[in-house]
Amino acid sequence: MLFLQSAPHPALRKYIEQYLYHSFHTSILPSLEQRFLPYDRPAVSFFLGPVQLQHDREHLSGPISAKGQSAFAYYNALTTSANTFHFKGNEQVQVIIIQFKPVGFSALFRRDMAELTNQLPDFSLITGASEGFMFLERLVEAKDFAAQVSVLNDFFLVRLCSERYDYGQIREACRKLIVTDGLINMKDLAWHTNMSLRTLERKFTEQVGVTPKVYARIKRLHHALALMNHADPWALKEIVYHCGYYDPAHFNKEFQTFSLQSPSTFCAPEYQLYNQVILNSNLAAF
Repeated sequence: MLFLQSAPHPALRKYIEQYLYHSFHTSILPSLEQRFLPYDRPAVSFFLGPVQLQHDREHLSGPISAKGQSAFAYYNALTTSANTFHFKGNEQVQVIIIQFKPVGFSALFRRDMAELTNQLPDFSLITGASEGFMFLERLVEAKDFAAQVSVLNDFFLVRLCSERYDYGQIREACRKLIVTDGLINMKDLAWHTNMSLRTLERKFTEQVGVTPKVYARIKRLHHALALMNHADPWALKEIVYHCGYYDPAHFNKEFQTFSLQSPSTFCAPEYQLYNQVILNSNLAAF
């Protein structure tokens, strides 16, 4: 198993958190069914190589590149429920993940993020088929992760231009939600960003994809799960109160709302990739 991280070009750090590269053989997975809890930021995943991947809503596969290697990319919108991916046995998986800032994707691609929430579209549907295919070919042909990072930077630098919309207030709202792990009253957040509560909710939903209240709940859940996943895990009751839940029953209800399972399943084999790739990289990013 190989896991690499890289920061984007300095001009892109306002929009992109980091680039991740993960390579592993499916034989090391304790379960070929891998579950992912809601993300707190949008991402794009590029699978390089002949991987057969089944999502719980659709089959994911990609075009054949000029060099005969199968590759595909899809956009991970913010989600409000767990996603399940089914890997085929005896395969080598190589995936590049671009983690965007909360409003980064909206700013770069000028999209209303609410339209993409809980969606898993092919990336070429957002970039355009021709542009997406050529971009994917360049990634496949890159000889190593450093070269792939260069391809990614070139692609996104071209998209930079003067922002037509004001993202500053929502960037600050996201920053406040992140540093407080979601423990902030929405009226206080509106006051902090100099907006009415209604304006905050409207702009936040357009630029991030969910309401600030839902985003706060996801951040609070991530914080609780990080403490559960720590090398020296906290007692559940300590986690519950530290993260602002009323009691263990409240935490259990929130967990089941987002995952449709009980908290005791979080460290199960089905969450190995989520723990290693998503949760741990999120902690490193902040």
